Amino acid sequence: ILKENGDWNSSFSNFSGFAGLIPVENITAYTSKFPDININTNEIIEVQMNYASVQTQAANSSWYVNGYNGDTNSSIAVMDSGVNPNHDFLQGKIIGWQNFVDQEIISDNNGHGTFISSVITGTGTKNYNSSSPSIVQLQGNYSHLDFFDEYLPSKNYSIKIFTANVSKTNSQLVINSTSNFQLSEIDNFWFELYYDSSLVNTISIQTPTQYYSINQDITPTKSGIYDVYIKYHKKSNSVPEFSFNSSISYFPEAYIENYTHFTGIANATKIVAYKVVNQTGKGYVSDLISAMESAIQN
Repeated sequence: ILKENGDWNSSFSNFSGFAGLIPVENITAYTSKFPDININTNEIIEVQMNYASVQTQAANSSWYVNGYNGDTNSSIAVMDSGVNPNHDFLQGKIIGWQNFVDQEIISDNNGHGTFISSVITGTGTKNYNSSSPSIVQLQGNYSHLDFFDEYLPSKNYSIKIFTANVSKTNSQLVINSTSNFQLSEIDNFWFELYYDSSLVNTISIQTPTQYYSINQDITPTKSGIYDVYIKYHKKSNSVPEFSFNSSISYFPEAYIENYTHFTGIANATKIVAYKVVNQTGKGYVSDLISAMESAIQN
């Protein structure tokens, strides 16, 4: 650090981290001159979907029981897939935005960042005694290469599209789904429902654009985490494109009576959203570091 009006002697006692492209020969030179230096490749990061709902059960203790609603004069930085500012649960909650992935304005084309933001500060909807289930609409248009690097093998490929904690017993989880694909590229398409990592129900869509349904009874021994996957069998040497549209109806987790579903853990705080992963939930460590630096500076 130079003092005001000081001179630099062309040497550093230390320097902070940075991300960039470094030729191999320069990496060798750096490591030989600075033996304590730590040089890592720009690894890929990925958002977590499994069991996020279970991990947020701190809500019961933090705000409902103890009354900790969050500081009204503070904000929380969410480094994820962005945020949907038009979401009903987040109105008036988003006070900052920065995109390290692309040039899009404030948005969330994955949904994970919006979910996490709602877990933190969502205003909530529907009381515990509501007789109406929650309904989630899922849809997308994708290419095989959006998810997988390989395209030569003819085999089954699976993609998780939904996870929820369904804890109201003697209820139903209902899935109405359709998909569109070319039979010359994909010869079978499935929607699969897993409970506790075990397959419990499935539908095979052999006729594109036709609707199919899954009705799963939630018994006292089968309440908990459910995952929904799409699976398709790709023909050899094809790079298929496909779309799907699903409506999932279920009763979400209930902690105690009179709890409002989807109310945030710290619902008096605001959100500053940083987009560091793309629509498939993947990004780079360098963008995460840049977002952390921005959060620290602000």
